[in-house]
Amino acid sequence: MIWVAPVLLGLIAIYAGDTQPEDGGYWTAATAVGTLFLSFTAPACAACAAWEGFRSRRLLHAVGNPVRSSTRVMVGGCWPVGVLAVTATGLVLWLYVPEPGTPGGPDVAILGTELLILCAHIAAGYAVGRAFPVVIAVPLATMGSFLVTTAGLGLEPAWIRHIGATNLYNCCTVEEIAAPEVLFAACVFAVGVIVSAVLIVSARVLVARVAAVLPGLAGTAIAVWLVLPLDWEPTAPRDLSAAECTDGTPRVCTWPEQESSADTIQASVTDVLARFESAGIRYADSMDPITFAHSSPGRIEIVATMVGALLPTEPADCPLGYPEWYFDVHERMSSWLYLTAGLDAGTAEGVAAPENVEAVRAMRSEWSPAEQLSWYEAGVDALRECPQGEPPAALRSVTASGGPS
Repeated sequence: MIWVAPVLLGLIAIYAGDTQPEDGGYWTAATAVGTLFLSFTAPACAACAAWEGFRSRRLLHAVGNPVRSSTRVMVGGCWPVGVLAVTATGLVLWLYVPEPGTPGGPDVAILGTELLILCAHIAAGYAVGRAFPVVIAVPLATMGSFLVTTAGLGLEPAWIRHIGATNLYNCCTVEEIAAPEVLFAACVFAVGVIVSAVLIVSARVLVARVAAVLPGLAGTAIAVWLVLPLDWEPTAPRDLSAAECTDGTPRVCTWPEQESSADTIQASVTDVLARFESAGIRYADSMDPITFAHSSPGRIEIVATMVGALLPTEPADCPLGYPEWYFDVHERMSSWLYLTAGLDAGTAEGVAAPENVEAVRAMRSEWSPAEQLSWYEAGVDALRECPQGEPPAALRSVTASGGPS
């Protein structure tokens, strides 16, 4: 099935033009986006392996028991498919190579996990080819592999996405790495499938073939147990020791990928902090250290990150939910902080609702700085709780129509 290679590689090259990594200046993100192409590579490899499995089955019927073991025959038939898998993976990595000078290199853990998953699809496809006629085996292996690599993205339990590493494609910002639990779980799942496939191919009697499924089931169970506590995100925080931090309070930490823009980041942070201080905004402990998620953060991202650190997050446990005004106040306070940080109204409307920006513009022109600060502090206090009923009187001063009442 030599014709599969150009078709597969062509599809990858075409689709790659419409897909971008989370951060093209971060090697881990550039490596992780390759897992999105498992939905192409894995079915193609499974189909080729099923064909090879059928060929070995036909040869077995023609000549009887071969001199080589079933495992050696399996490896001999599947190694060209493995070359296809490595070639496709290498093409994806080449298409997303960051600019020259980007620190680091391909994420070996993600690459290793991806290749091991492809080995599992190859082994499973070969086993299917040994068990069924080619007209059934190839479509069955192809569709089964496709469902495993794509269906999980549309199903509700998060663990389905994690054990097949199909959710890694949106990893990672420069503040993150791929969660070790996800990588380990995907490897355990893949090894279980490979062991089961090898045992099924080697088994001579039906009972042994049924028992050969057990390693795959055990690997799946262990993999699910490993990722069950995780949410949808396949990421973990990056060790801050990799960043370079300034002295003083708050610390500004830049990652190696941000080295070329470190001076710009530092200057922008200093300017925003000075504007906040002149407005009387108290420093938030949650802002230390200050880090940014992208390799080349612009002014808007820097301001948005610092604004997000100032505002309270939603309380963890509000059994009655949140009143509508809670979110209105949160958005309006964000808009006020954007303008206070020095963004012009037009830029602020790109990250906040225009009506909220217009409301706080009117407030800033008509209220004294002390009144604005009192309104902001009242909002912070209200958002820290589980608010119910009507908003505090101090927060009713900015009407929904866009200006002070």
